[in-house]
Amino acid sequence: MKTSLKAFLFVFSILLIILLPQEVRLGNAYKLVYFHVPVTVVTIFSAMFLPLFHHKLELETVKSLSISSTIYATLHLAISAFFMQIAWGGVILSEPKFTFSLILLLFLFVHTLLCFLDGKIARAYSYLSPAFIAYFYHLTTLAEFQLHPERVAMPLLFYLPYFFTFPLVIAIYVDLARAIKKLYEPQRDFSLKFKEKLL
Repeated sequence: MKTSLKAFLFVFSILLIILLPQEVRLGNAYKLVYFHVPVTVVTIFSAMFLPLFHHKLELETVKSLSISSTIYATLHLAISAFFMQIAWGGVILSEPKFTFSLILLLFLFVHTLLCFLDGKIARAYSYLSPAFIAYFYHLTTLAEFQLHPERVAMPLLFYLPYFFTFPLVIAIYVDLARAIKKLYEPQRDFSLKFKEKLL
């Protein structure tokens, strides 16, 4: 996606979000969901697709995608904590969705680490992701204590910003992975050339 289009999506999203009225209970705090939800969806789906990444892509690309996913998981957790702070006056670690976010971050961090240590182990580990993530997310739905509402009734107008923030968040995820790959590709090429000279 071109930089100009991403800039347009960002500016238009911000304008829409600012112009939307406050929510009765949460005030303007609810507006964080317009970035929080896309980041959450991209993080969860990228984790679920780890086996596909390993099957279809070279390890170097999987590494960059895994790092990007871990960064998004960190961002997802940070937004969750910030939202809890301004909406409910504190960060509650026992909140099920927040606990799930921590588990998701840990899972992705371990996968990223394994990608650099042993590609085969990382690939085997990735096959755990669909069942692992589905299981822990299901546990959050069973918890009695729940700050996150299951369903939020919003007028149709309130969904409009998602049409701009979703593609923007996806594009940034892809660009981030590409930028990460470019960072360590020159080092890898240098290492390969150095080994070739030695041999």
